[in-house]
Amino acid sequence: MDRDEKVLFVDDDALVLKDFIRLFGRRYRVSTAPNVVEAMKWIHQEGPFAVVISDLKMPLVDGVTFFKRLHDTIPDTVRILLTGHGSLDAAMDAINQGHIFRFLTKPCAPEILDQAIQGGIRQYHLVVAERELLENTLKGAIHMLVGVLGLTNPIAFNRAARIQPLVQQMMAIFNPASPWEWETATILSQIGCTTLFPEIIETLYLKGILPPEERALYDEHPLVGARLVRPIPRLEMVADIIAHQERLFDGRGPGSQTGEKIPLAARVLKVALDFDLLKARHNDAPNDQLLKILQSRSGWYDPKVLEVFAGVMDTPRLGQMREVTAGTLLKGMILGRDLVTKDGRVLLKSGSLVTQAVVERINLFRQGSGIEEPILVCDLIVK
Repeated sequence: MDRDEKVLFVDDDALVLKDFIRLFGRRYRVSTAPNVVEAMKWIHQEGPFAVVISDLKMPLVDGVTFFKRLHDTIPDTVRILLTGHGSLDAAMDAINQGHIFRFLTKPCAPEILDQAIQGGIRQYHLVVAERELLENTLKGAIHMLVGVLGLTNPIAFNRAARIQPLVQQMMAIFNPASPWEWETATILSQIGCTTLFPEIIETLYLKGILPPEERALYDEHPLVGARLVRPIPRLEMVADIIAHQERLFDGRGPGSQTGEKIPLAARVLKVALDFDLLKARHNDAPNDQLLKILQSRSGWYDPKVLEVFAGVMDTPRLGQMREVTAGTLLKGMILGRDLVTKDGRVLLKSGSLVTQAVVERINLFRQGSGIEEPILVCDLIVK
C-alpha cells in the first residue's frame, strides 16, 4: 500500500495510540485522536481519510454514534470498529447504524488489523472511483441534454435560462437540502419540448392560444421530460420535479400529487414559469401588476411560494448590445439579431442564449460556409 494513504485512529487510551503510530506509521500517513471531538477536527482539517479506525467505548461520544455521523457527512471514508466490548448487540449497532466495514475485537493482532486497513483502502478507492465515474457521467448527460434542447428548440431553452435567476433567489430563501436537484430541474425543465415544433412554443409563449391537438401535445411535455431524465442515475427526484412543474396546487394538470405533496421545487418552478409567460405577453406591464394576475388565480399556486416570490421578483433583463466576432462569441451571451451563415441560413434566432454546444456548432460553420459578422449580442443580467 502507498505511504500517501491517510488513516485515522481514534482511541481514548494514549498508549494504544502510540502503538498504532509505532506499528503503522511507516506504512501509512497515520493521524490519531483521543476522542471524537478531536477526530472531527482532524477530519475537517486534514481529510479526506481513506480509513478511520475507532474504539467503541469512549467518553462524550461512542464509536457507533461517531461512525453514524461520518456516514452522514463523509460516506466515502471506510469505517473500522476496534473494541474490547465485542458483544453481539454492539456488533449489530455498529453494522446497522455506523455502516462499518469491519468489526474487530481487542486484542487484535497487528497483521489482522493491517489486513483490515488494506481492505478498507481498497474499498475506499472503489467507492471514490465509482462516485467520480457516476458524477462525470451525470454531468455529461446533463450537458448533452441541455445542448440538444438549445439546438432543437431555442425558444424553450431560453425560457429555462430566464427563470434560473428567479428560482435561485427563491432557493436561497427555502434553503433546500439538495440545491443541485433544484438547479438541474430548472435547467432541464423544458427538455420535454424537444419533441415539439418550435413554432408551437412560440405561439403559446406570445399568444397563449393553441389548437386543441397542439395544446394536448404541449401539456404532455413535463411528463415527456421526466421520462427522458428518469433513467439517468441520481436524477429520479429531478424527474419528479420536472413531471410536476405544471401541476396546479389544487391537483389539476400533469402529475399525480396535490398540494404540499407536490415537490417544493416544482411548486417554485410553476410560479417562475408562469411569471415568465406573463412577462413575455405583457412586456411593458410592471411586475406588481403581473403579480396580481398570479395572485388572482385561485388554486393555482402554493400560497407560501407565491409570498416568497413576491419578495424576489427581480427578473432577468438584457444588458447593453455590442458587436463581437464569431471567434469571441461566449456561452451565456444573448443574440441581438439572427445568427446567419454567409449562404443565408439562419442558425439561431434573435433572443437565443448561446450555449457551449452553440459555440462549437458556430466554429464548425466558420470553417465551412462561414458566419455573417459582426454578431450583435448582449448579456443576461438580473435587476
